Amino acid sequence: MSSSRVLRNSLTLITTRIVTKLATTLVIIFVARRLGSAEFGTLSSLLAFQALFALIEEFGLTVPLIRAIAQHADAPGALLGRIVLLKTVLGIVAAVLFVVASALFHLPESVAIVFAISMFLETMATSVTRSFEGFERMEYVAIITVIERSVFCAAGIAVLLNGGGLTELSWVFVASNLTALLMGFWLFVRFAGRPRLIITKADAKRLLVEAIPFALAALLSVLYNKVDIFFLTTYASAQETGWYNAAMRIVEAQMFIPMAIVASVFPVMSRHARTELAAFHRLYHRSLRIMVGLGILTMVPTYLASSLIIRVLFGPGYEQSTALLQTLSIMLFFFFSNFLLGNALIALGRERLSTLTIAVGAGFSIVLNAVVVPRYGAGGAAVVRLVVEAISFGVQFALLQVTLRRLGNAVHV
Repeated sequence: MSSSRVLRNSLTLITTRIVTKLATTLVIIFVARRLGSAEFGTLSSLLAFQALFALIEEFGLTVPLIRAIAQHADAPGALLGRIVLLKTVLGIVAAVLFVVASALFHLPESVAIVFAISMFLETMATSVTRSFEGFERMEYVAIITVIERSVFCAAGIAVLLNGGGLTELSWVFVASNLTALLMGFWLFVRFAGRPRLIITKADAKRLLVEAIPFALAALLSVLYNKVDIFFLTTYASAQETGWYNAAMRIVEAQMFIPMAIVASVFPVMSRHARTELAAFHRLYHRSLRIMVGLGILTMVPTYLASSLIIRVLFGPGYEQSTALLQTLSIMLFFFFSNFLLGNALIALGRERLSTLTIAVGAGFSIVLNAVVVPRYGAGGAAVVRLVVEAISFGVQFALLQVTLRRLGNAVHV
């Protein structure tokens, strides 16, 4: 694969992620305004549960699928067919557990059922869509993603403008994910032929065993990023959960900045890690300074303008989100650097250390939220999120220092 093709694919995915992320954030803000803080809190809880139970259906199967297609491009239909059948069984189990868990946490049952359907479709669509990464055809991934987000944004706005609420909005999630799944299958059939829906017990066992490390990493990531919502759903009101998620959405909207930069730096960093550690050190050192600077440049304005941002974007009913946003905005300083540090470890071939950091962060997040949220609610959850991000920064920075020192390239920042 030529360097120009790599660059083109990277730019395609980066541009798609930035555009769809910003568009989705704007629509979610509109959703929050129309639903109100209580219903928005319920939506936040359902999406967090969806992310958790989708892990059962996904089970880390997509990444091995991409790798298998890249290595065995002569039989893509058989490869995808096995994943589809396996995820169908896992998806049914996940959907049932999702509905049961939602009932236990007193989330609306009828809406939970619709979200379970949406979860099943979305997780299946992920494998079909990302299968094109194995063919190095990122433009297909971009096309499906843009169409799916367009359906979600347009339909979501239309439903809410016509007086719809959470129940009607839940079907928008189903419609957009079904669109992605059908579009993905259609493009796959045209490009690579029909999937062969055949799988043996031996194939299923092999695929599941192969996917375990990816499933574990995904579980840790969800716990790291969503455990605060789980505890708020348990110990706080839906309204308070809505205030918290509104503030978090503003912070998350700015995270595309480090993601876009690191997506461009990572391939170069990986190459230097293999051929010239001195060049790796210089690139890492320079990139870290940039990330620290950008973290400060986004943190300070967000903190100072928190009240204005919440008032303009979310409107009445979200005033309590201001203090939460001020606390969470400080997290940007650490997150920008953390994203670079984690990818630097991966570039050096230390994926286990990166996963260890997520595990440490998830562990601290669970323990601290369990202690703090029942007493302090959303304010406590915001402080915990900041503390965990700071801990992750310290752990990753220390691990990277040790790794570079062992490689004979100590870093002094």
